[in-house]
Amino acid sequence: MTNYRATEEELADEIRDWAGLPTDILNLIISRLYFPTEISRFRGVCTAWRSIPAPLVRSQWLMSKPLVGTRLNFFHPLYCKPYSMEIPELGFAKVRFSKDGWLLMSDRDVHFFYNPFTRAKVELPDLPKGYNRFRVMTFTAPPTSSDCAVFGVDPLFDEEDIMSVFVGVEGFKRGAKISVFRLDRLKMEWQEIEELGDKMLFLSDSTCLSATSHIPGMENKIYFPKLPRLHGRYGVFYSLATGMHQTFGNDFSSTNLGDTRELLNCSWIEPRDYTYSETELDWLKNS
Repeated sequence: MTNYRATEEELADEIRDWAGLPTDILNLIISRLYFPTEISRFRGVCTAWRSIPAPLVRSQWLMSKPLVGTRLNFFHPLYCKPYSMEIPELGFAKVRFSKDGWLLMSDRDVHFFYNPFTRAKVELPDLPKGYNRFRVMTFTAPPTSSDCAVFGVDPLFDEEDIMSVFVGVEGFKRGAKISVFRLDRLKMEWQEIEELGDKMLFLSDSTCLSATSHIPGMENKIYFPKLPRLHGRYGVFYSLATGMHQTFGNDFSSTNLGDTRELLNCSWIEPRDYTYSETELDWLKNS
């Protein structure tokens, strides 16, 4: 048997020129990427790949942080595959609120902003004693904005409408009845509504919000911080059209939330991967 050794010219011919992949192939690849870190890695391959526009899909992800540990888990109602990120610097910090891709975190008496997609962190000054007595904390704008202010509040309302979601219990079956009310500000009366139109409601202990659906099929639904016990990792939603608790991607369907499990220490967050300067991240100078 004769050993064959490829020449340098032959090896050079076999080396793939990743920068030379056709644009339509690159567009197809990036259209299959959903999480910001995946898109960032894709665009970091070379200049040609960086020129491919990222998908303009704006949607909320349910982020869960265990009370012990530093791994963040992200779930999306449409996708079965969760995404995980190890972020040691978060330590035992608790999620207090989420807005514009930023998390407001607290670790005992220490409070700070954190963007898990860029690893940007903004330290907050020492807050007055008793700030932790509030069940909910919120902020008005990204910490890089001069309009940013932090508040401790008891209720949390949508910016446009004041809405309430009542999760009823029948027997031991929680979620057997879901009712949605909107406050009529002129009459100052609560009015029950039967549909949300193109709106979506996202509920969790730290962040409750409404958003306009940019993905067909996600509208007119209430998204809970829950996963089915036996049906994979698709997030659970309540459809006002069907009156059922369901998921995307599998056949889970129930009249109540009995066969679901709730994620603790979680928050809904819309990924933002902007780049910030050191000046923007100095909250004291921008406040």
